[in-house]
Amino acid sequence: MISMNMVTCVSLILRWVQYRRARMTWDFYATGVCWHRNLILAFTIFSAAYSAFMDFVLAALPWPITVKLQIRISKKVGVSTAMSIGLWQVGCIW
Repeated sequence: MISMNMVTCVSLILRWVQYRRARMTWDFYATGVCWHRNLILAFTIFSAAYSAFMDFVLAALPWPITVKLQIRISKKVGVSTAMSIGLWQVGCIW
C-alpha cells in the first residue's frame, strides 16, 4: 500500500511540475518551457499498471492464508471469496 501511494503521489507531482510557469497549465497561449510529454505519460501509465497489479495482489492475498486454516473447505472458499471480492469488482470494470 505504501509503495502504491508513493508511485501515485510521484505521478501526481510530475503532473503539477511539468511546466516551468504554472500559468501554462490552464492558459494555452502562455509561453514557457515544459517537460517532454511522453515522459509524463509513460510514468502515468506505469503508475496505473502498478496500481492494477497491486489490486490483484491484495485481492488474492487471503487465499494462501485461509488454506492453512483448520476449517471445512466450504468455509475456506466462502471466507476467501468474501475477502477477495475486490478481484471480482476489478473484473467487472474490464
